[in-house]
Amino acid sequence: MSVQFLDLRVIRASIVDSVKSHFESPPTAIGWSQPYNVYDIIDMANESFVPTKPFVYIVSAHAEPTPSRIPMVVIDPRFQTDPYQLGSRAGANVDINLHCWGRTRAERDDFATMLMNVYAGNTERTSKVSIWTSLQDPTEAGEAWVNSDVIVSFATAGGALSEEGTLRNWAIVSFRLKIK
Repeated sequence: MSVQFLDLRVIRASIVDSVKSHFESPPTAIGWSQPYNVYDIIDMANESFVPTKPFVYIVSAHAEPTPSRIPMVVIDPRFQTDPYQLGSRAGANVDINLHCWGRTRAERDDFATMLMNVYAGNTERTSKVSIWTSLQDPTEAGEAWVNSDVIVSFATAGGALSEEGTLRNWAIVSFRLKIK
């Protein structure tokens, strides 16, 4: 089966689901044994919501990394189609940046290390991302495979969040997916 057209919302939701699955059922090959409680943007927006530890927010929006809503992973995709692909959108590339925010540098590094190893194919988990049929139907309509090196970089920025420490606990896991 192949993806017939590029629906950005469906692909974004599929990537969020993939990242979420690695926290809810972590890869044991790299020493992760405890699953995380995973929360989304709706939980993040609810000021009275109290997460259960261990937890992580996984969002695909540009959420501000406030200390009360960290740790979180922000999925930031950039889509590019192949101009020579005829008849379908299979073959599109998706550049992924996973912004990993931790309460500490150790937590940031743990998240980045786990995601880097999973998507680089260094664990018992597949680095494939199942692309859903639609937002209402998470049945696999296609798949995307990592088509590049997986790179971890450490962002630097200034301002109030840097002074209080939040921006020092930020890593970015980057790679490219090829939709098949």
